[in-house]
Amino acid sequence: MGKVNTVCIASDCFCPDAGGVENHIMAVAQCLREMGKRVVVLTRYRGERVGVRYMLNGVKVYYLPLPPMPDVFSSGRVTLPTMTSFFPLFRDIVLREGVDMVHAHQAFSTLGYECLLFSQVLGIRTAFTDHSLFGFEDGSALMMNRIMEMLVSNADAIFCVSRVGRENTVLRGRLPAAKVSVMPNAVDATAFRPSPLPAQQERIVVVAIGRLVLRKGVDLLARIIPIVCARLPHVDFVIGGDGPRRVVVEEMRDRYNLHERVRLLGKVEHHDVPATIRSGHIFLNCSFTEAFCIAVLEAVSCGRVVVTTDVGGVAEVLPPTFAYYSQPDPEEMAAVLVEVVEKEKYKVDVDALHGFVASSYSWRRSTADMVDVYEKVCEDMPKRWKDKANIMAGYGPIIGFIFILAFSLLSLLSLLLSHLRPAMEVGRSIDIAEERWIEKRGKGKVGGGTATT
Repeated sequence: MGKVNTVCIASDCFCPDAGGVENHIMAVAQCLREMGKRVVVLTRYRGERVGVRYMLNGVKVYYLPLPPMPDVFSSGRVTLPTMTSFFPLFRDIVLREGVDMVHAHQAFSTLGYECLLFSQVLGIRTAFTDHSLFGFEDGSALMMNRIMEMLVSNADAIFCVSRVGRENTVLRGRLPAAKVSVMPNAVDATAFRPSPLPAQQERIVVVAIGRLVLRKGVDLLARIIPIVCARLPHVDFVIGGDGPRRVVVEEMRDRYNLHERVRLLGKVEHHDVPATIRSGHIFLNCSFTEAFCIAVLEAVSCGRVVVTTDVGGVAEVLPPTFAYYSQPDPEEMAAVLVEVVEKEKYKVDVDALHGFVASSYSWRRSTADMVDVYEKVCEDMPKRWKDKANIMAGYGPIIGFIFILAFSLLSLLSLLLSHLRPAMEVGRSIDIAEERWIEKRGKGKVGGGTATT
């Protein structure tokens, strides 16, 4: 198999932001380090966090000083496409780090897409992981589908986090199904340990943690809570997370006078999530769309029964013995939650729940499978310029011409940079973390990390 020694992960989503994609990238990076790979992460800057930082176990992160997309389009969560101005810096980074594989994450990450395109110009192998589900009806989804099709079709390997996600990606991107692999999310079972249910049984606590955005079902949550509180006077809610839809929950709490029964925690740091989950009896997930949903897996690993919407790939994650599913309807979901409380279905063997997650989901196993795909595609002959142009020509007479023109201009720029700054003159970086920070294989903590200054 073709050997892959250095992996460059590119995405607008990364620490210190909280979310499933961010956790996925960090966990995979840690596992790659355990396997002896060098890992470089390219992401957008955040406040004063600009430049190079080292994370746990020597994961090297470039917080790039690229301008953000205007808030009207993305709330500043992705970078503004640079077309060509980022290309010289990207070339220097991949040459300096000796990158063998560039792996972009998330369908709406403009930085990830640019790095895919630049890598294909430079002849570096590429991979892409899609973490989301998109429809085929509204204009924004159609635009995202078209962009993904054009920028991912030349990638050497494509991953999805669930079988439903794989089907969705193949259809949206019109990709060959054999090219798309499933790499499920996982959870660090050593961090999400179980604990007995809270001793206080007079009041039942339902916990919900996630970004307070429309896609995560905040509006549905705000409609469920008053129904449950009216039927079950001994049930309280703890809501962790922040976002633009927090005001919806606050207004509901004011309208129904539920200040003593609905507690808003605001943003919950990742290392505080296990304790927050264990503080309750039941975990509630109200997402309208999920390709996988790590949150429900974390809850079960902590020994808590889950009540969740039956959307996307959620049903693939947990068997019905550990989770109770409902359609995203407030009355139906409230009825399911009330039944779980009244019939005390939340009283389960917490060790059995944790054992299921620990044995079924492993970041190390998923990452090892991903590296096998890396090395398998590296055995194949790299695509020639003509092959890539033929794929781009299939985008349509106008868009195909624009992409071929852009690819040609980037190729000319690459030749110019090769003349002005040959690869041999780019100093190679030293993996200073090799001796200082790499823990013994198999003993490193997977799934978290903090930056050093």
